[in-house]
Amino acid sequence: MKKAFDVIRHFYTVLFVILTFLLIHSCGSENKATIYRDVWGVAHIYAENESDLAFAFGYAQAENRLEQILRSYRMADGTMSEAFGEKYVNMDLHQRLY
Repeated sequence: MKKAFDVIRHFYTVLFVILTFLLIHSCGSENKATIYRDVWGVAHIYAENESDLAFAFGYAQAENRLEQILRSYRMADGTMSEAFGEKYVNMDLHQRLY
């Protein structure tokens, strides 16, 4: 039970960091990007410069696939077993040895 609370706490910590980054970046940006979604949900991004375009692209990706992005971070860091159980211990070991 304690492990489940640790996973939830870690998830909310990561979510807080991401949202804080987005808030800080959006407050400091003079230019803006616009994301339009069509009928099929495909994001169309319009921006005045490349940095705003890159930020809007990352934002649209996070809207669509936040869980996959966070899993990829855990996989690269070798901490999958902390959140998802013992079946990922070997994968974490190999990743950390690599």
